[in-house]
Amino acid sequence: MDDSPKYYRVIVSGTLLPGKSRAEVIAALASLFHTRQDTVEKLLQGEPVPLAKTYQHDHAVKICRAVRAAGAACEMEEIAEPVAPPPAEPPAQDGFSENEDEDEGEKEQAAPAGAESAFMRLVAVNTEYYLRQFAKFGSLERPSFAPSWHWPSFFAFFFWAMYRKLWLWAGVNLAGGLVLMFTVAPGFGYLAWALLWPLTANYLYFRHIRSRVLASGDGDDGGDGRQADSGGVSRAAVGFGFLLVFLLSILLNQTISERILEQYIEQAGEFIPGPGSRQRGDGSTIAEDAALTPEVARTVTALKAIAGVLQVAASDEAQESEKVVQSVFRRIIRQRRVNDAWGTAFELRRDASGQIALISAGPDGVFDNDDDILQYLRLQR
Repeated sequence: MDDSPKYYRVIVSGTLLPGKSRAEVIAALASLFHTRQDTVEKLLQGEPVPLAKTYQHDHAVKICRAVRAAGAACEMEEIAEPVAPPPAEPPAQDGFSENEDEDEGEKEQAAPAGAESAFMRLVAVNTEYYLRQFAKFGSLERPSFAPSWHWPSFFAFFFWAMYRKLWLWAGVNLAGGLVLMFTVAPGFGYLAWALLWPLTANYLYFRHIRSRVLASGDGDDGGDGRQADSGGVSRAAVGFGFLLVFLLSILLNQTISERILEQYIEQAGEFIPGPGSRQRGDGSTIAEDAALTPEVARTVTALKAIAGVLQVAASDEAQESEKVVQSVFRRIIRQRRVNDAWGTAFELRRDASGQIALISAGPDGVFDNDDDILQYLRLQR
């Protein structure tokens, strides 16, 4: 059995696929091959034009699919052995070169043979999608930004960037998110930050891959001839990213909880939270539509905020949740000096029924009477 690799020639058939306009296809092929549009027109004269390079089967299939995605008919032809371009050929994109009579002042150098295959090699996974996106950013020599939407970046840019080896941008995203969390209240800033990454991810990735193509010597004469070694994807980096986020969440748990508490307290009095476990000292529930004074509303909001922080802290230590709650509560009261709207410090204790409750002494400043305000905690047992 012959185990030697088979090689194929990719042939652009010279015709357009149904529903595609000539101008649209020429522009797409020019971006795909990183060359001029008047050069690409030679591929669409109605006659088959083989690309100069030859490829093994999977690579040829990817290139042919990319050409079809651009709107041109394409075929593959098996050959006996790989055929190298003639050594005397000037730099050209897969067998077609620049116009010789072009004005020198406006002349642009086309990407040398192999640029599109270098892009495919470096992208490695989901190449057809990224080649379509890369086509929006112009030529290899003169790229320009254009917004495009990238769903993985919308949900988890950091992990996608780690997967695609965009180390710098992964770090910027993670560090920027932490800074935003600790310095900016929820609002427009959070929304702008969330939309920034999916709108720019494809372009950032294009610039990353482009720099590797040029460094490998496939993109222009300035390359050093070395094979770029930072393409492809890294599942190990994603695992490291999850570990890093997990460790940061542990290290910053107290700081994050205190930040959440501060934000709730800053907003105290601006809204009245809904009903639930909040009760007055006489046992009656503080209803959502109750006519609350601003002082009672602020106190209820602060109680809810502290309760939320305590329950987050307790969820990490289910076996000793009550001890953790007591410890965190003492630290909050000591460090933040959080009081109710009448200046009395909150207390945390079990009520007559045995439930743990945060308690405000209410307007009279005296505990254990009917104007007390209680917020019960629901801890895991």
